[in-house]
Amino acid sequence: MKMKKMLAGLTAILCSLSTAALFPDLVTEHAAAEAVHNGFEETYEGWHGSTQTVAVDALDGAGFAGSRGMVVTDRADASEGAASSKGFYLIGGVDYTYNVKVKADTDETFRLSVRTIDQETGEETVKEILTQDVTAGTWTDLSAKYEAPKNAYEFELTLTTDTTNDFQFDEVSITSERPVNIASAATAEKGLKDEFANYFRVGNILNGGTIQNSAITANIIKDCNSVECENETKPDATLVQSGSSNTDIKVSLNRCAAIMDFCSRNGIGMRGHTMVWHSQTPSWFFKDNFQNGGNWVSSSVMDQRMESYIKNMFNAIKDQYPSLDLYAYDVCNECISDDASRTTNGICNECISDDASRTTNGKDGAREPGDSQIQGQGGKSAWVQVYGNNSFIEKAFTYARKYAPEGCDLYYNDYNEYWDHKRDCIYNMCKNLYSKGLLDGVGMQSHVPANATGFAGTDSYIQAMEKYLSIGCDVQITELDISLLDGSGNVAYNYTDQANKYKAIFQAAMDWNTNPRSDGRVTAVCIW
Repeated sequence: MKMKKMLAGLTAILCSLSTAALFPDLVTEHAAAEAVHNGFEETYEGWHGSTQTVAVDALDGAGFAGSRGMVVTDRADASEGAASSKGFYLIGGVDYTYNVKVKADTDETFRLSVRTIDQETGEETVKEILTQDVTAGTWTDLSAKYEAPKNAYEFELTLTTDTTNDFQFDEVSITSERPVNIASAATAEKGLKDEFANYFRVGNILNGGTIQNSAITANIIKDCNSVECENETKPDATLVQSGSSNTDIKVSLNRCAAIMDFCSRNGIGMRGHTMVWHSQTPSWFFKDNFQNGGNWVSSSVMDQRMESYIKNMFNAIKDQYPSLDLYAYDVCNECISDDASRTTNGICNECISDDASRTTNGKDGAREPGDSQIQGQGGKSAWVQVYGNNSFIEKAFTYARKYAPEGCDLYYNDYNEYWDHKRDCIYNMCKNLYSKGLLDGVGMQSHVPANATGFAGTDSYIQAMEKYLSIGCDVQITELDISLLDGSGNVAYNYTDQANKYKAIFQAAMDWNTNPRSDGRVTAVCIW
C-alpha cells in the first residue's frame, strides 16, 4: 500500500467537504421511484417530536394491521407533533407523492407540512401540503402531491392535528412518478475506509445541515465508517428541562435523529460525543428545581442526575436505533485544566479520588469552579463547582460502564492533549481508570497547527499518542484538523507542511498497530 495514494485520497475528501455546499447534487446514482419508506419495525427512521417535550414512541401493536407503529403524546399545543427531516433522500424540483397512515381515538383534522430551505438564499418555506378529517378509531390513508422549488433542501416533514390529543401513524412513504437521483457513494473506487481497513476506522462529522447535503453524504458513505455529531449529541442538544427529576433526567434525540438514521441505514459506526462536559451544558442541570437562578445542588443530588442522564441517553439510543453501531462514546470531555499550576507534580493520578486529602488542595488537574454559561466564566466548570474536584470523572465512567450497550467503548476526550503537563495528567488519570476496568481509550482531539516541531509539533503529538497507548488502552484521533495558522492567527505554514503532518499522523498510527508495544491500538482516525 502506498502512503502517497492514501494521502491523495485524504486530500480529496477534505477538498470535497469544503466545496460540497456549492454542489449538493453532483454525485448521484439512478434510484427507484420510492425515495422513502418508513415502517418503524426496527428503528425510529429519523422521526421525533417536533419539540423536545413531545413524545414520539414506537410501540408494538400500535401500527397498521397490528404492526409496530408510532404513538405521539404529550403535546402542549396543536402545532406540535411528529417530525422528520428527509433531505438526504429528496431533492427540489421533483413532484413527490407523500403518504402516511394515521389513526386517533378521537375525530381529528390531520395536517402534513414540509419545511424546505433555499440553498442559494437560505430562505425557509413551510408548505402545508395536506389537510384531512379522520374519523375516530380508524386507520386512514393520507396522500398529497408536492413539488418543492428546484433549489430546495432539508425537507422536514411535520405531522399534526388540530387538537393536542394523542395520535398514531405508520407506513410513511414518499414516491415519484419517475426515477430520481439520490445520494449514494461518490464513486465505485476505493474509499479511505477501505484503504485503511487493516489499521483503523476513518471518520468525519455531520451536523443538522451537512446531513442534508448529498455531496457531503456521498463522500461520507464512500470514505468513512465512523461519524460523530458536531453538536447534536452534546448536553445542550439532548437534555430536556421540562419533566426532569433528580432520578429521571429527560433526554431527546431530536437533533441527532436524522444522523443516527443515516448511519444506521448505511452501516456506518457512530462515536457519541459527549455526556459530561463543562461547556454546552445548561446551568439549570446543576441547580435546585432545574432553574438557572437556583442554588447549586449537592454532589449526592448531582450523582443522581448524572447517572440518570447517562442511563437515559444510552437507553434512548438502544431503543430508537437498535441497529446503530454505537462503537464508542466520549463519556467525559475536556475535564483537565490547561493551567500547569493545577496539574503539576504528578498529582493527577489521584484526581478521581473522593478523598479530599488526596487531591492536594484541589490541584488535581480540575478546571476552576464556576459556570461556563455565564459571560466571563468561559472555561470554568460547573461540575467542579458542585464536586470541588474531578471526583465526578470516575463516577461518570462507572455509570457509563453500567449502562452502555455491548460493543460501545468508553473514552476520555481532550484537547491540548500533547502539552507535557496536561498530557501527563491525562495519562495518570486514564491509567487509573483503565486499571479499574472503567475506561477503554483516550480520545485525542487533535486541533493542531502544521508545524513539525515545537509546541503542538508532530513530534510532541506522536509522543503523546504513544504515551497514552502505553497504558494498554486504545486511542482514537477524534477531531483531526491541521491548520496553516500559528497561535496568533497568522498564516505560518504551507500546504506541504499540512500534508506532511497528516501523513505523519496516519503513518504513526499505522506503524503502532503494525508493531504495537502494548495492548492498546489506534482504532479510529476522524477528521473534523
